[in-house]
Amino acid sequence: IEQFQAMDATTANTLAVQSYGLNQGHKHLPEMTEFSGTSVAPIFVPTVANYDQGMLTQIPLFASELGGASPDQVHTVLAERYADEAFIHVADLGDHSMLQGNYLNPTGRNNSNEMDLFVFGDAERLVLCARYDNLGKGAAGAATGKTGELAWRKAVAEGHDVTVFGRSVAKRYKDDPVRKMQGDVLDRSAVTAAIAGQDAVLVCLGPVNSRDRVTLTQGARNICQVMRAEGVERVVFISAAGVGESWRLIPWYSKLLFSTFLKTVLQEHGSEEKIFAESGLIWTAVRAAVLTNRPAGGSVLASNIVSSRTIPRGDLAAYLVSEVTSDQNYCQPISVTAG
Repeated sequence: IEQFQAMDATTANTLAVQSYGLNQGHKHLPEMTEFSGTSVAPIFVPTVANYDQGMLTQIPLFASELGGASPDQVHTVLAERYADEAFIHVADLGDHSMLQGNYLNPTGRNNSNEMDLFVFGDAERLVLCARYDNLGKGAAGAATGKTGELAWRKAVAEGHDVTVFGRSVAKRYKDDPVRKMQGDVLDRSAVTAAIAGQDAVLVCLGPVNSRDRVTLTQGARNICQVMRAEGVERVVFISAAGVGESWRLIPWYSKLLFSTFLKTVLQEHGSEEKIFAESGLIWTAVRAAVLTNRPAGGSVLASNIVSSRTIPRGDLAAYLVSEVTSDQNYCQPISVTAG
């Protein structure tokens, strides 16, 4: 995928569609085998094409492998299974209204949380298809803090496939239908388990206390090392308004705090930014103004020239999630405050 994205437009259009993973060593095969309940790994040949969103998953089957089941019987099973699912739509058998001519467009559900399921074929051969917007998978580090929790819930609500990571996520979110990976950001093996297979990482780390000189910097080192090892490039993390050149944008009371009681915190955020900036990853540091617990106002001002004062946690969380899929602030910091 990275090779395809690096191509110029002319080359990409010429190549059109490229298949990969042909040696059957794709990283998602183990989880496909586990969750499908098959006794052997499936044959999986993914393709990448010149569009940035949208996906088709197709499963070809012989009716003989299904005990002679007909397309109508398979369709009935799917329709009954997903009858009460708000976002999953099983197309009527033989209904071609969702096709464009004779083609099934992979971008037909872009920018939505919807999924279409189709059954095609005849009495001997069937093809099951799913169409959806692959909005991206991500790991939310430090997901038990107030902002971290708001961020992962926002990401889930927008249709992202989320893994939450933190020291107490298993207990804290035991009733929430989200993938949970419990561990400490200072434990590289735990970080590896959380990041492996993700498309992006959202880091909401904060210091344990005002004298903590470990969590932000060593946590950032572990995350960077693991992301490089796992081939995950995109990371967005919370920093603080006041770091670097943003010092001139913060009010006098913030300067007083960062010069006294919170001096170490500001220094650690600065070191965290330096670690990510030198990592070779596609990073964005979101320098947050003073956080408040006021209800989200729905407006965020992102600017490196406007004064930063306060921002509700809910607004910061929403901005963080949007930044994960945005290319506007690649490899740079951006200061945010309430709009």
